Amino acid sequence: MDSEVVEVLKEIRDGVRGTNARLDQTNARLDQTNAGLESLEGRVDHTNARLDVTIMRLESLEKRVDVGFENTNTRISLLEGRLQFVEQSVTKGFQRVTESISALRTEVTAALKNHEHRIRTLEKQQG
Repeated sequence: MDSEVVEVLKEIRDGVRGTNARLDQTNARLDQTNAGLESLEGRVDHTNARLDVTIMRLESLEKRVDVGFENTNTRISLLEGRLQFVEQSVTKGFQRVTESISALRTEVTAALKNHEHRIRTLEKQQG
């Protein structure tokens, strides 16, 4: 019976050694995994820092675009006012030109009638 106990104890010892060997392998793999995670953590930190810079740049760009749109809208409003003024001035100018042409037509017509009347009068006197 002692030999049976010794055999069982040897089997347990061999099993413990196998378990210890597997635990050592598992620990080695865990160390590799931890090293990989630390490396990955550093890369994530670097990526986060780059994202922070990118976000700041985008926010700055957004502000500049907003200011640009505000300036553009202000300029467009000013141009609309100027365009209305020019349109009114041109319209008034055309009205004055139309009135001048009408007055000139009236004067030319009257002068032509007067001229024709004088020609008839001269023709009657000579003829």
